[in-house]
Amino acid sequence: MGLATVWSEVRYNYPMWRRHPGLDWDSAFGERVAGALAAQSDWQYYRLLQAFAALVKDSHVGVWMPDRVRETRGIPPVALWALGGQYVVIGFPAELGSSLGMALGDEVAAVDGVSAAEYAASQVAPYQSSPTAHYLGLQVARSLLEGPRGSPVEVQLRRPSGEEYACRLDRAPAGEEAEWVWYAPLASSGGVSARTVAPGIGMISLRSFGYEGVVADFDRELAALGQIEGLILDLRTNGGGNSGWSDAIAARLIERPLEGMQERRPQYSAALRSWGLGENGTGTTWEEKRMLPLEPQGPVSFHGRLVLLTSAATHSAAEDFVGPLKTGGRARTVGGTTAGSTGNPLFFELPGGGGFSVCTRYMLLPDGSEFIGLGIPPDVPVGVTTADIATGHDPVLERAVAEVER
Repeated sequence: MGLATVWSEVRYNYPMWRRHPGLDWDSAFGERVAGALAAQSDWQYYRLLQAFAALVKDSHVGVWMPDRVRETRGIPPVALWALGGQYVVIGFPAELGSSLGMALGDEVAAVDGVSAAEYAASQVAPYQSSPTAHYLGLQVARSLLEGPRGSPVEVQLRRPSGEEYACRLDRAPAGEEAEWVWYAPLASSGGVSARTVAPGIGMISLRSFGYEGVVADFDRELAALGQIEGLILDLRTNGGGNSGWSDAIAARLIERPLEGMQERRPQYSAALRSWGLGENGTGTTWEEKRMLPLEPQGPVSFHGRLVLLTSAATHSAAEDFVGPLKTGGRARTVGGTTAGSTGNPLFFELPGGGGFSVCTRYMLLPDGSEFIGLGIPPDVPVGVTTADIATGHDPVLERAVAEVER
């Protein structure tokens, strides 16, 4: 029933099948029926569903396991980032540095005796729903060391110098009082925070649009910066949230209305299908819609030079935020190409307590260009290296400051 539910709801609701001309969704379902019926643990069963959903290659189409199953899984307290096919340490409890010699910028070379690339390709990547290769790398990095909660994992690490060392990590969270060492530009926690980065230039880190107080927090931090000539918004670890809240923040940054995102809405008619009409005789026609324009509003505002920092982790509602500001000429973007996925997911329960979501919207940038499955490229591409992570250097921010000052 769970497999059939995923198959039928994705088949009916997913609006972008044209992205997958070579995927026979019905055949893929049939090939997995025997596997779903086989005797197995709940974890194995849900892994089958996750791999099935991952065929759609959309991060808004995905299956999650029941709480009772997720509670049996764990990840060591080590944060990884994907960098040019490598999985690099960007955060860890300080105690691991003193006891194991772990350092920022170290690369995972092997997991349980298998090369990191091979382990990722066979044990992790097939279960990740990702629209782009660069976002898939981040998803794999986040799950690379996952396993039974409390169990050890043998990890071979390689320093930027090329020296390798082995360590055994427990798949259990760090204590609440643990002091973490972070490569600050890619730290994913902290909410909304602001600081001055150069004379007359402020930066606000916006790490999420996913909580109700984000607009009020932005207003507070923007006001605290005082009179500034340039503003940098750091969206490099912003995984999205609520586009209504991201629009409200964007409205504080404009003096004139900006065109909103576009949407292609499929309309299905069984009668048209019976007559062989609609797209490829499927009975589907398309309605082109433009979202409402962004209008200036808010108790605080900023109308000076604006730069947005982006990366492969800039995702969903964060891309809805970047799109109008970039294509409307209000902001320049510096960093990496965004994840390439947005789409107002529809949620369903699955037998056994899990669930899944399916993307329901085919979104385009305000100028009509595609970004789903591609990402939004930056105006100024700038990446970080393992050496940057090891030393705490932030070339993306440096270039953004130069963009504001030029």
